[in-house]
Amino acid sequence: MLLNRLISLNLFIGLCALSLFESNRLIFGLDLKMSASALMVVSSTVAYYSIHPYSFMLRFKSLKEFTGSWKDAGISGISTTLIILSMLLFVICLFFVSLEVLLCFFLVFLLSVFYSFPLIKYRGKSITLREVSVMKLPLLSVSWAIITVIVPYIESENQVSLLSVIITFFTTAIFVLVLCIPFEIRDMKKDSERGIVNLALSLGPERFKTGGLILLAAIVIADLAAFYSDLISFEVFAALVSSILLTAYVIKSTPDSPSSFYCRFYSDGMMHVRFLFVTLMIS
Repeated sequence: MLLNRLISLNLFIGLCALSLFESNRLIFGLDLKMSASALMVVSSTVAYYSIHPYSFMLRFKSLKEFTGSWKDAGISGISTTLIILSMLLFVICLFFVSLEVLLCFFLVFLLSVFYSFPLIKYRGKSITLREVSVMKLPLLSVSWAIITVIVPYIESENQVSLLSVIITFFTTAIFVLVLCIPFEIRDMKKDSERGIVNLALSLGPERFKTGGLILLAAIVIADLAAFYSDLISFEVFAALVSSILLTAYVIKSTPDSPSSFYCRFYSDGMMHVRFLFVTLMIS
């Protein structure tokens, strides 16, 4: 099935990142634009999420050790090809963006490396940032917000008010955090075995989902404030609230043992829904 293939090769999540990026451009009153930075968003997301599942298996002490660990990890030929092509596209696009945009991507690159790879020495062992107490979800959400909010703001050349940027950064970060809830529920056992703090395990799945619904309500309040401050139109506000309501349904309906398809299609797919609703309402 084509959809399953797109999901398994991380092309779907790459397009999700693009949808979130472009929907924030629309919220800022900017036109849709397939810019170099947009291509960097897609390519970096595909490459990162293709490598991330194997991060504990890869070794970097030498080129020979790296290539050997890459083969031992069992990364498929098509995934390897996609990673290489994504990285090449990313490198090419580097020459067509501003220094400020480069700095944003570099910051997120550093966060991603320390999030995925055990490079931090702690109590005699190497750990990742996601193994540090309650760092996992905030790191993910802030990283996504930096790329999908701050980069469009930089490219707007100060056409967007600072208050609008602050509200959109907050709502985007919380939105991404909530979309991680099904993944956290899915990964409870695996995270427990690896010693990673999992909020679904700590709070219990139902309380965790309830917390997610409260956070979604906070997004609606922030969007309402943006509307009454004349930062967004009624059409954009209605689109955002509609996407939040559908997201709330997906989170509330998350089963006790959600499949990877549920997490990667229904949960991540809310980024596409957000983009679609905003696009339709303002067209």
